[in-house]
Amino acid sequence: MKHLLFAPAIALLAAMALVGCSDDNGGTDPRIPATSVVVDVTEQELRVGETLQLTATPMPANTTDRVQWTSDDPATATVSETGLVTAVALGSTSVKAVCGEVSATCVIRVVEPDPSELYDIISFEEEEGMTDIGGQKVTLGDIEVSAGLLLECIRMSFGQNPMPSTVIRTGSWA
Repeated sequence: MKHLLFAPAIALLAAMALVGCSDDNGGTDPRIPATSVVVDVTEQELRVGETLQLTATPMPANTTDRVQWTSDDPATATVSETGLVTAVALGSTSVKAVCGEVSATCVIRVVEPDPSELYDIISFEEEEGMTDIGGQKVTLGDIEVSAGLLLECIRMSFGQNPMPSTVIRTGSWA
């Protein structure tokens, strides 16, 4: 008789345990994985010190995965948590936006600056009508500043003088 009462009690307890172990969210996984991610720029040339703001768009839009940024070579270009790339040294690297199991890449090439950006050229053109203190026409050549040094090549011609004189000077430019 004891066995007859004991069996239904065990069956009742087992049924209650199964009902009590159900998921609170109805059996669905709250995580929504990213299926793809796209970076707005896929390749870019930068000069040392320049920056580029990258934007990554994961899909689906309601994914629970977050974008994480990495640089394959931080000695060439670094990337912040928000996707701001900073060119550090000459070379090439890949910057990746990783979102869950998917990623997208932007190739960053850090290149030499344009030679015209290394120095300023100041030119005084003949059309500007420069005159000396006596009212005589003065024509100047170019003044070039390079790497903090003043390199002057001044060609001056005064008044009716058919032979311009050239003065070349160097000095530091503060």
